[in-house]
Amino acid sequence: MNKLPLLALLLPAVAHAGTSYDLTVHLLAPTAPPRTVQRYFVEGSMVRIGGRDSKQFVILNDKTLYFIDTAARTVRVNEHSSLAEVAAAMTASQQRMRESTTKLPPEKRASAQDVATALAEDIARRVQPEPSDYVITTRSETIGGHRCVIWERIRNNMKLREICVAPVNEVPGGADIFAGLKTLSDSYMGSLFALGVNFGLAPWWTSIESLGGVPLLVREFYPTGGAGYESTLTGMRHEPPDPSLFEIPDGYQTIKDDGPAQQLAH
Repeated sequence: MNKLPLLALLLPAVAHAGTSYDLTVHLLAPTAPPRTVQRYFVEGSMVRIGGRDSKQFVILNDKTLYFIDTAARTVRVNEHSSLAEVAAAMTASQQRMRESTTKLPPEKRASAQDVATALAEDIARRVQPEPSDYVITTRSETIGGHRCVIWERIRNNMKLREICVAPVNEVPGGADIFAGLKTLSDSYMGSLFALGVNFGLAPWWTSIESLGGVPLLVREFYPTGGAGYESTLTGMRHEPPDPSLFEIPDGYQTIKDDGPAQQLAH
């Protein structure tokens, strides 16, 4: 087996015992497909998404994503998928577009510059951090046997999201889970991995960290009203994961995967 750096495995264990848990995503529509459940393993700054017997799983280590497919015997390696890298690449791409408009004939230049301006405004909007404007309520729920308190985000009199938060020290392996969520938050689309919520390019960790605990439930609402889907964290086991779970299988084809930042740079 080609093991990930041994030092990365040993050092985090000093501060974190390691934890595993399930993330369940459940669409709430009557005709929704079955809920999906993924097992997560956290050891220091490393995260594995997918159980031991999963045909496909993901390892995040040192800001690099490894997508392992056991059936195809491939490992896709993505080193350029941080939120900052993707946002910078999008901005650079937009700037190249704007510069190219100066070479167009006058009759086409104005409309092309309008497109470039609209794109710049769209990028600026998308990279704005998620607001830390959640409001605590008097309501609580019990998720996987652990009590949590509901926070709401409401805009223009419409509820957008509920997050049920439990104190870190009341959740088995809470500190490890919290650290794992923070690690995932740096990656583009990391919010989908971490919470089952798509925040896109928006930095979102501060808005979650400000709630002061582990988000055991995230419930999204449709703009027209009514809950759309929810995700829950359950099944926590506070014990060191088997180190082999973070190993890259030997003999697999390694494929350097151009992440969104690299693709935009071309």
